[in-house]
Amino acid sequence: TNVTYSSTISKTINDYCKTCHGASYQTDGGGLRLDNYSNLKQNINDVLDAINHRGQLSKMPKNSSKLNDCKLKQFDIWVRNGMPNN
Repeated sequence: TNVTYSSTISKTINDYCKTCHGASYQTDGGGLRLDNYSNLKQNINDVLDAINHRGQLSKMPKNSSKLNDCKLKQFDIWVRNGMPNN
């Protein structure tokens, strides 16, 4: 599995997160902005907890089912590989 930020991770963020955690992050995203690599990398622990439905954070995606196992595994692979901006 070739997981990259540009073709894998950012696509999932755009599809499931950017509506609330993009330009309107202050009002809709609880102050958490995820619309670029730097912001995602800075907040990766919270993102992983939220998408894996663990811890005290809101379960994400909001008002939707948990991401499928393949997408969750892609995040794990990307993090394990050092979160490259590729």
